[in-house]
Amino acid sequence: MKLAKLLILLLLLSLKGISQTPTFGNTGAITICVNGSYYLNPSTTNGTFSSSNASIATVNSSGYVTGVSEGTTIVSLDNGGGTVTATVTVAANANPSLTISDPLAQSSYKFNNNPQGPVGGINNYVGYNGYIYSSQARPINTGFFRTSKQLGNASGCPFEYDIFRCTTCGTVPEYAIRPQGTFSGNTIQSGTGYLTYNSSNGGGPLFTVVYVPSGGSNVSIPNISSGTPFSLGTISSTTSYNLISVTDQNTNASTDFSGITTSISVVPPPTASLTGTQSICAGVTANLSLRTTGTGSITVTLNNGRVINTISGTTSISVTPTISTTYTISSVSDISGSGTASGSSIVTVNSVTPVITMQPSASITVTEGTSATLSVTATNATAYQWYKDGIAINSANSNTYTTANTTAGAGTYYVTITGTCNVVNSGNSVVNVRPDIRLGSLYGGGVVFYLLQSGDVGYDANVIHGLIVSLTDQSTGTTWNNGTNISIATGNDIGTGLANTNAITREQGDGSYAAKIASDYRGGSYTDWYLGSLFEMQKLENVYDAAFNPVSPQISLSKEYWTSSQQDLTIAFRQTIGNPAYYPEAKSTLRAVRAIRKF
Repeated sequence: MKLAKLLILLLLLSLKGISQTPTFGNTGAITICVNGSYYLNPSTTNGTFSSSNASIATVNSSGYVTGVSEGTTIVSLDNGGGTVTATVTVAANANPSLTISDPLAQSSYKFNNNPQGPVGGINNYVGYNGYIYSSQARPINTGFFRTSKQLGNASGCPFEYDIFRCTTCGTVPEYAIRPQGTFSGNTIQSGTGYLTYNSSNGGGPLFTVVYVPSGGSNVSIPNISSGTPFSLGTISSTTSYNLISVTDQNTNASTDFSGITTSISVVPPPTASLTGTQSICAGVTANLSLRTTGTGSITVTLNNGRVINTISGTTSISVTPTISTTYTISSVSDISGSGTASGSSIVTVNSVTPVITMQPSASITVTEGTSATLSVTATNATAYQWYKDGIAINSANSNTYTTANTTAGAGTYYVTITGTCNVVNSGNSVVNVRPDIRLGSLYGGGVVFYLLQSGDVGYDANVIHGLIVSLTDQSTGTTWNNGTNISIATGNDIGTGLANTNAITREQGDGSYAAKIASDYRGGSYTDWYLGSLFEMQKLENVYDAAFNPVSPQISLSKEYWTSSQQDLTIAFRQTIGNPAYYPEAKSTLRAVRAIRKF
């Protein structure tokens, strides 16, 4: 029993996946009109719709059938589970005769047969004598109205008539085309005026146009072609014109143009003037000013062939000439014709570059308290600007510049020279300011006691160099060495003391001895102090009075100082203040230490 139920269940499940045969809502014969349509109302749209003769009727994927031409076809739907069919007959649209009988009409009608597909059966219009005169009736020209009526044949296929009722025009035969169109005039400066009739519904090809100018009488112009202007002769002022009637060569006429008015506009000629004379540099754009008057679009042509399309007003014109150029206006015109031009713009192109004929001195050395005057000579120059160490100097705007008379005047200077269009830079001028140094001057952490002379090591004719002595003694009594005898410090001349000191301290090492005490001195935060050589310390003796009166404590006469010069392994030289002679002394003797340095 359970097995049987299971088999039944499996059978039902398998049958559930099989598609059922589709159906149409209308199983009888179906008749539609050409261009008409019919909905088959299928039970499903899953499947393939087809027509046995698509030239008679077509069917889409939703089941809508559309009539194409008179005849019969079979429409089917196949969904895999079965096929359903329907026979569709397509009938021709009606074309019955229509007799107009409207006692209210003051003229005849124009008929335009317009077959339509069914839109739900025959439309029974309501209105006078079977015609609709509804709010949808629209004027074509004054007195023209459009309405419609649909009639049906035995197959139920309607045929619609468009009916135009004219209340003010003459009788025309059926299907005649009553002239309709527009009227327009031209715009001129003076001379011949033209009117143009443009037919909007064909007809013609020739028309008789009747118009009346403002304040005038009717004028009739025969043999007018649509779109072809006809002359009214010379017109001196703006005049308006009303279109009265239009009749074609078949005497079909329209007389209801009372609302159609045009004019021939007489306007002054356009004008254009050009200004903007200026000087520019090569590669720079100049802007010219173009002033125009005229009607509508205005075309201006410059003498270089450039065309500018503009309107009445002011227009900026950008030009970038490579050479000096005079711009003028060759012509100006607007919709009414040509006009008058005036003015010009001369654009001068400059390319003159400044030329330096004399550079500032490359190097100048002055003593503190004295200024340095820098100078440059250039042609084609219009402006100058001096710089110090790359920064512009305020108000330094001539071809010369005088530096400060202090050490702040030292630095690197140059000047920029501006011409009409270009800028050039001078070469650098280095200004050195040496201190105002004299014997006895406080300088460099001590007192100046000797200025180098020609022949001295380190002498420079442009830069003052000399020797400075410390303000105080570094020791009142110490040995020349630390107990070890050496014979390497043999320099006696000016300029050898530093080498002697370095040699002594390198060999002797740490300790409390004359050369070490002098080299460890840091007066004025300087680190290059040393023990002077024999001849360096002699210069100290020779000028002690001038050198040390400004300082305290003073060096006393007969005070004995070690030098860094030695005679042999055990003997070094000392210098006694107030005595030009020098004396050899045992290195173990205790003598004073006074450090010096060079500048």
